Amino acid sequence: MGTQATQKLHPDAVIVTGPGASQADVPLSLEVLRVQGQSELGLPDCAVDFHFANDVLFRVSPQVFEALKARYGPATEELGGAIHWLSEERAVSVSPTNLKFTYTHRALDREVVISIMNLRTRAVPQPVIQAAEPEEPRSPATEEPTETSVSEELKGLDWFDDRQTLDKAHRLLKTAQTPDEIVRLLLAIASHEQERSIEVVLPFLQHEDDRVFDTAMTALEVIGGSKAVAAVGSPLGRPGVPKARRLRSLQALLDLRGEEGAAGQIARALTDPDPEVRQEAAMNIALTGDAAAVAPLRKAHAHETDAMTRNIQARALELLGAPLSAGDGRPAA
Repeated sequence: MGTQATQKLHPDAVIVTGPGASQADVPLSLEVLRVQGQSELGLPDCAVDFHFANDVLFRVSPQVFEALKARYGPATEELGGAIHWLSEERAVSVSPTNLKFTYTHRALDREVVISIMNLRTRAVPQPVIQAAEPEEPRSPATEEPTETSVSEELKGLDWFDDRQTLDKAHRLLKTAQTPDEIVRLLLAIASHEQERSIEVVLPFLQHEDDRVFDTAMTALEVIGGSKAVAAVGSPLGRPGVPKARRLRSLQALLDLRGEEGAAGQIARALTDPDPEVRQEAAMNIALTGDAAAVAPLRKAHAHETDAMTRNIQARALELLGAPLSAGDGRPAA
């Protein structure tokens, strides 16, 4: 459908964003109509946005968050666009990407996660003991932890005593030897969502094992906050970091875009030596909606030599409401 057909079906539709011609290489005119008072997923009084490109309907977005706030009260947290209502015992969450609702008993949820990790630990086959030359005896104080010892430590924790379990997980992480041990401990630490864990997790962004790196990124995403944002952005601009890891950093920053400083960290990748990374940075920074991103994005566009990247940067500026020119060829203010 086009806008006229939609307005015929919904006479009370209001234009939220009027048609605006794109300055990117691909001609595009975007427009949004909003209809109030709709029922979505059993929730009354929701708004529904109709998105048009060149007068062709390509997306319908129910706005259920306000209705949820009316039912549950002010949200406890709004991270990465998701909304969470948290209490000591429960969590109610809704994701903006798939409109999935989650109702969680927090303590039991953590217990199940840890139980699953313990089951995986027991499923890991133990190495066959081979005869070897006897080694010099070592004192217990210097003996390195084994897979079995760390696994037993994990299973022995009281997961309902948050401070005790988190402190012990921190200590175990510092002595963990194998990627499997490290991954299990990082996931356990992330489940507590404590800011003080960030400095413990941060060194594992430099671990040689990609699975450890990815889990450390995930842990920081779960913990959240401005300090986590700074940690997640640390691989950007660091010499020798593989491109796949720089892209993973940008993905995590996009998930944390509701946090303070996310746009600034993404902007660091606008000067990355690889055009694919620069393109990803431009697209992600537009999705933050942060006006502070306009200046670095314009600067990057002025120095960009790759045609496709320049086009994406121009489109990102439009989405931020800051086109490249004021319509007469002069740079916009």
